[in-house]
Amino acid sequence: MKVSVVGSGSSGNGYLIESQGEILILELGCHMHDYLEALNYDEGMKRVVGCLVSHRHSDHLSARTASTLIRMGIDVFGPAEACMVVPAIKGIKLKAINRIGTFKVQAFELEHSAQCYGYLIDCPDGCRVLFVTDCRDVPLTFKNVTFYMVEANNDEDVIVENMMENNTGFSRYDDHLSLQKAERFLSRNYSASVMGILLIHLSATNSDEKMFVDTIKSSLGFNEVWAAKKGDNYVIDKEPF
Repeated sequence: MKVSVVGSGSSGNGYLIESQGEILILELGCHMHDYLEALNYDEGMKRVVGCLVSHRHSDHLSARTASTLIRMGIDVFGPAEACMVVPAIKGIKLKAINRIGTFKVQAFELEHSAQCYGYLIDCPDGCRVLFVTDCRDVPLTFKNVTFYMVEANNDEDVIVENMMENNTGFSRYDDHLSLQKAERFLSRNYSASVMGILLIHLSATNSDEKMFVDTIKSSLGFNEVWAAKKGDNYVIDKEPF
């Protein structure tokens, strides 16, 4: 399995999961040319079996990008509010296994200012990916996850300092998963099956990439932790079950 970063952050989010020759796109918040470049144009586009979007906010769902992919014959799936932005997007069922190509996807609700879904994705090669983006917290547990893609948007301590200096409120930041909450979630869910952790959607002003990665490594005693950057690729080799 390979995970590629098309973009990560408030300027636009997009990721590719490649397994057994098939490609699943996560999030459509980047420009179409960014996806084409990451997919190596026709070579990769021919292997895309579908797309998942988490919610309607424009850094996760560009109506233009989604519409272009749909016109190319690629199905895009997401929550009902996303379907309102682009009516041709297909709703995805909660508490059910949704098949996209040979990927098996289970959607679950996340608490955010817009209707937002996270995804548990079983890949054809036996890897299990957990994707969690914009949310206030994740009071859930998951089993047998191979690769985590989890938001670590901000540092609560930095935000409090900025609030005191600039007299700003906390509520706008509380809509995203902080490093502290991501650490608690990962600590609660960490198991021997984990082969990699990718921290996504870091804030440009309220995060410290190295400190965030080092914090999770130290907390879990696990070194395969990275912060998502455009153009990065992560390969997970897993023997089939």
